[in-house]
Amino acid sequence: MAITYSQTQLALTRSEPAEGERGVNIEKVLQLQFNQQLPPDLEELNVTVEPETDLIFDTREDRLLIKSQEPWDYSTDYIVQVPQQTSLNLEQGVRLQFRTEPEYTYNRDIQPLLDASCVGCHRPEGRQRNQLLDSYGAVLQYVTPADPDSVLIDPQWTKRHGNIEQARLEPGQENQPNPVSPPIPGGGAGVGGVRLPGGGTGDPGGGTGAVPGSGASGGGGSPELAYVREKGYPIARLGRWTSEEVEIVRTWIVQDEAAEDLDS
Repeated sequence: MAITYSQTQLALTRSEPAEGERGVNIEKVLQLQFNQQLPPDLEELNVTVEPETDLIFDTREDRLLIKSQEPWDYSTDYIVQVPQQTSLNLEQGVRLQFRTEPEYTYNRDIQPLLDASCVGCHRPEGRQRNQLLDSYGAVLQYVTPADPDSVLIDPQWTKRHGNIEQARLEPGQENQPNPVSPPIPGGGAGVGGVRLPGGGTGDPGGGTGAVPGSGASGGGGSPELAYVREKGYPIARLGRWTSEEVEIVRTWIVQDEAAEDLDS
């Protein structure tokens, strides 16, 4: 005797993404695979999703396809549920939790930005060697995930660094030492009594004097200039973020909760 859809209960055998998966693409079509083909005439389906999102569905043999009408939001934890209902003879309700990909990550987006603008000074061989920005762990000293008031994007630092023009050296002055701490976001001398982790409010690198191991001295080039030249970055990038780059860093901190990688 032929087995009908109503005689055998549907059981979930596989889901894509998998339960608890992170870094799911915002264009992802969810696929729920069952132990048998789905009713070919399925026209209505009770599906809930948190946060609330408009969904559309389709069936392909033994798979139920669920898609958001608009792209899923970045860095968001979603819970999709298909409860037991008359249109589907489910053995039990289906629940799928996943997290979408961040819009920005440290390794792909933030590290290159910091390397071009900040790391020349904020590294062990730099002037601000007590206030490092040369690794993900170091950057987290100045970032609280989801906090818009994180030190790295504090206007005191971004504004101060944006106003210092010493990195834009006049012709013939490329090898002269900088008389002030170079304009690197997140560092520099204390302003308004704010202290950064790892040191006081002054120049922990010793001002304009020599930095051990850097090759810089009172009569030579600065360690940050040597770094950007070695890396091939424009000198004009030192300590300078555009307003768009500031927003990228802010979005990374607040929306993406300072994600290190896509699956963070």
